[in-house]
Amino acid sequence: METLLELIRYFIIAIDVSGGTRILYCIVRIMSSPNELNNYVKKIINVLIFLVLANTVLGTAIVIHNYFK
Repeated sequence: METLLELIRYFIIAIDVSGGTRILYCIVRIMSSPNELNNYVKKIINVLIFLVLANTVLGTAIVIHNYFK
């Protein structure tokens, strides 16, 4: 079961890093093309929503695992 917890932790790290990278990419694209601001702001909001949901689900999995341990 310890392997499962390590795997979940690695998924959380990978999700956070990829989400941060996507947000940084959108910010760079906004700087290079300001007329597409609305499109990239929507993409940033979608990434933030995904990050919150993904971390909540994986965090809940850890809590449930520790509860039934």
